[in-house]
Amino acid sequence: GVLVLALAIGLPLGLLVGSSDDDAAALAATSPNGAPTRLPTSSGGGGTSSGGGSFPTDDNSRPVSSPTYQNPAPVNRVPIKCLPDDYRIDALTSGICSGGLRREELYLRTLRQVSAQSLLTNPSRPQGKAYAFLVNYDPYFQGSCSVTGLKERFILMTLFFATNGEYWSLLAGWCGGTDHCGWSGVSCSSGAVTGIDLATNNLSGTIPEEIFALSQLQRLNMFANSLLGTIPNLSLLYHLKEIDLQNNLLTGPAFPTSLPNGLTSYKITGNTLDGTIPTSIDKWTQLQTLWAGKNQISGTIPTQFGKLNRLTSLYLYENGLQGSVPSQLGNVLLQEIWLSNNFFAQEIPESLMFLGSLKLFRLENNVFSGSLSTWIGLLTNLQDLRVNDNNIEGTVPVQLAQLTDLSKYSTMSEQLVCWRVTAHF
Repeated sequence: GVLVLALAIGLPLGLLVGSSDDDAAALAATSPNGAPTRLPTSSGGGGTSSGGGSFPTDDNSRPVSSPTYQNPAPVNRVPIKCLPDDYRIDALTSGICSGGLRREELYLRTLRQVSAQSLLTNPSRPQGKAYAFLVNYDPYFQGSCSVTGLKERFILMTLFFATNGEYWSLLAGWCGGTDHCGWSGVSCSSGAVTGIDLATNNLSGTIPEEIFALSQLQRLNMFANSLLGTIPNLSLLYHLKEIDLQNNLLTGPAFPTSLPNGLTSYKITGNTLDGTIPTSIDKWTQLQTLWAGKNQISGTIPTQFGKLNRLTSLYLYENGLQGSVPSQLGNVLLQEIWLSNNFFAQEIPESLMFLGSLKLFRLENNVFSGSLSTWIGLLTNLQDLRVNDNNIEGTVPVQLAQLTDLSKYSTMSEQLVCWRVTAHF
C-alpha cells in the first residue's frame, strides 16, 4: 500500500472521513441531557462494490456479511411434485411386519420418537406430508418393513415440506428413490447425516424442530434464504460445529439457551434477532467465528468473551449494543473486530492495541471518546482500520505510519493534516 498525505483544514479527529470520498458523514453530537449520541450514516457501515470496498467472503467467494446483500429472487420454474394433489396419509397398501405390526403402524411408532403423533397424522402439516410420503409414495421404502434411516429421511422430508422444497433452486435426489445421503445439500458419514448445506437455495418457511434428532449433524448451512421463525432447539446436537443462518428473516433470541456449547462457528448476520449476549458465552470454548451483525441485539459485550481463547473473528456491527468494550477482549488472539454502528462509549481499551494478530479493526459510528492510543503502532498486521464518526479527540498518532499493511479503507484526519491510507496494487 501507499500512504497518501493530503492537506485539510480544521478537521477534528472526532469527525473522521469515511471509507470513500463520497461516503456520507455521520453526525456525532451530545443530547440535551448530556448523554453522547450519534446518528449512523446511510451507508450502514458495510462495504459495497460501488464504494470501492469489499466484504468478507467464504471459500466459494460468496458475500457472507455485506449489509447490501439481497436474497436471491424466487426461481421461476415448474415446482417438483413429491405428493399427488389427492395424497392420502393412511396407508394405500399394507403389510405385516415383525411383531404383527402393520407397516404404517411400525413407521408411526418409530417416528413418534421424533415428532408428535398429532403432527404425523395431520395431512396439512409438514410432518404429516413427510409421513404420507414415506408410507405411500417413497420409492425407496415402498413395501419395506425396514426402519433403517427412516427417522433421518423423515426429518429431511419434513424440512423439505416446511421450507417449500418444491420451489428450491437445487433439489437433485429429493423425493426420489435413492438413499437420502445422495440428495443435493446432504452430507453423510457411515450412513448418518452430518451436513445440511442449502445456502442460497430459495428456502422459505420455518426450520422444523425435528432437526434436533439428526444426532450426528456437524454443519447446518442455510445462508441467504427467506427463513422465518426462530432458531430451533439444537441443544441435543452434540456434534454440531458450524451454524450459518445469515441473511434470512429469523426473529427471536439471537443467542437461545438451546444452542450446543461445542460450536466453532456461529453466523447469524442479517436477520432481526434480538435479546442480549449471555454471560454463559464462556461455555463456547471451541468458538472461533462469531458473526452476529445487522440484528437487534442489545445490552453489552460480556467480559466473559475474554475466556474464548480460540475466537479469531468477532462481528457485532449494526446492533443496539452499548456500554464499554471490555478490556478482556485483549486476552483473545482476535484477527477481526467489527463493532461499527452501535452505541459503544468510553475509551477504546488500550489492551486491544496489543493484539498483534489483528487485521480488521472497525469501530466507526459509535460514541467512543478519549484519544487514539499511540500503542496502535503495535498492530503490525492491521489492514483495515476505521474509527470515524465517534467522539474521539486529539491528533492522529504518527505511529500509524509504521503499519505498512494498512492498505484498505482507512481514512483518518487530524486538526490540520488528513492522512489517507489507500491501496495501489
